[in-house]
Amino acid sequence: MASLIIIYLGWFIFSKPEKMWEMQYQFFVKGGEPTRYAIFCIRLTGIVLLLAGAMLTALYILEIISIVSSKM
Repeated sequence: MASLIIIYLGWFIFSKPEKMWEMQYQFFVKGGEPTRYAIFCIRLTGIVLLLAGAMLTALYILEIISIVSSKM
């Protein structure tokens, strides 16, 4: 289920923003540190992915419910 992958990715990004910054800029910056704004933007991206994954999961569940209820 793709929505669960999106939720996991969002949680990882939200919980480890420094690691995500390091993965993104490891070949461009040596010994640098992310700014507070960069951490904020990375966490915001994680929250957006979490919400998108939750909405996709909810839509999937509602679709299953509507299919099951239409067969009854």
